[in-house]
Amino acid sequence: QQYHQLDIHPHHPRHPSPTLHPASIKKETLANTRARVYIPRMTWLCIALGGALGSLGRHGLAVGLARFETFPFGTLAANALGSLIIGVAAGFWEIDQRKSPAALFLVTGFCGGFTTFSTFSLQTLELMQKNDWSKAGLNIAASLAFCLICTWAGWMLGQSLRKTAS
Repeated sequence: QQYHQLDIHPHHPRHPSPTLHPASIKKETLANTRARVYIPRMTWLCIALGGALGSLGRHGLAVGLARFETFPFGTLAANALGSLIIGVAAGFWEIDQRKSPAALFLVTGFCGGFTTFSTFSLQTLELMQKNDWSKAGLNIAASLAFCLICTWAGWMLGQSLRKTAS
């Protein structure tokens, strides 16, 4: 199996529990040195492909809903759909199965590219800057409510699918 090598510090907050290749470090120097983390190349490819498709999907959804320019429906729809998808995945795959290429493609790649908290934040800020406080508040409340409801509904659906598949 081919691996891609990535240098990270073993106690970096963005990498709380890296999977370390056993031959890459010495136990006595782990806390004081940089560790080598080996990530299968197929993992990188799955995440990159999923992210590209998710980004294209988000753009297509935004273009399709662009006629509603007075409210960011495209971003709300992308975040709600992404929450539903990630909920289904979380409900369907056990925690240890979420590291599979299919799960990484869908959850990390596709959902990561499809959903967009940064765009939500910018659009809400722009509504506030226009003193359109009611739409800014509606965007915050609707995004939070829809995304949580969609994640829960997706998780429930994923649980049902897992039971059916068993």
